[in-house]
Amino acid sequence: MAVLLMGMAFGQPAFAASGAPEWVAWTGKLPKNIVQGGTDFHGTDILYICRGYYVNGTHPGKLLRGDCRIGHGGKEIVLKSKFEVMVWKAAPPQPSGSCLH
Repeated sequence: MAVLLMGMAFGQPAFAASGAPEWVAWTGKLPKNIVQGGTDFHGTDILYICRGYYVNGTHPGKLLRGDCRIGHGGKEIVLKSKFEVMVWKAAPPQPSGSCLH
């Protein structure tokens, strides 16, 4: 599983710097340029990167089945609306050929 941390992909090919990510409001449909963050524990569901406002702050999360799920106070909080998803500004970057380990 790849882990996206501060814009770097670990466990996946390193990406060229041409495609910068940005946040857009969730509309209920997956944008074609959405950033994939990994898969669920079983590897069956693709997880995408989202963020949402909750209790005086914006929190990163995972988009799963149309909901943004964030961690707060040791619990998973499910946001059903009014959150953002991460997308590539341009087309998704192409692998550069090198890998980070």
